Amino acid sequence: MKREYINCEICGTKVKNTSHNNRQKYCKNCAKKVIKEKDKQRRSVNSEKIKREMRIWRSQNKDKTKDYDRKYYRKNFEKLIEKSRAYYQSHKEKCKLQHEEWRQKNLEKSKRKNREYSKKHTVENKAHYSKAHNNKYFNGNRLKALKKDNNICQICKSKKSLIVHHRDEDNNIENRNNNLDNLVTLCRSCHFTIHHLSGILRKINKIKKISYEEIIEKHIYLRRT
Repeated sequence: MKREYINCEICGTKVKNTSHNNRQKYCKNCAKKVIKEKDKQRRSVNSEKIKREMRIWRSQNKDKTKDYDRKYYRKNFEKLIEKSRAYYQSHKEKCKLQHEEWRQKNLEKSKRKNREYSKKHTVENKAHYSKAHNNKYFNGNRLKALKKDNNICQICKSKKSLIVHHRDEDNNIENRNNNLDNLVTLCRSCHFTIHHLSGILRKINKIKKISYEEIIEKHIYLRRT
């Protein structure tokens, strides 16, 4: 006689009997766990044989393997990234050596991949570069300086190819004065000529005597003439 209900041998819950020959022993959740454990045992015993069979099957069914890999990657995207990051942190030197060896062997392929990536992610790369440049050289005050000067060059009043310039012209990046009083908005041509004038004045040792406003006035006079 077929029993209508059975008790799971692992968790003890009462479950409806779905088998025809009264062979059901577990509920659905416990049955999945038992099947996984059996698969692990089978793979540990016959691991080389299973790998060989999988390679043969993948080589014969390339389209199916690609579809399966895509679906698996989409479902387990976050887990795979975490695993790859953990592996990279524990094997940094090994990964760097492998990457360098691959690049040396496949220079043209690596260049092509870099070009394709840059074409796809141009907007993201520009945003990342501008953010990094702002934080490194201006301590996050570049956009504030442009807004303060209304996005206009303070010498020729042009709105194209604007650059934020440091008044003191300190080349030390770590201890640079990035206050808004020390930042001025200039166009590319005015920025070049001001650096040229200040370099000449440093050679003559008159940069301390002549103020920054006088340098700008001289540059305006040269542009008008």
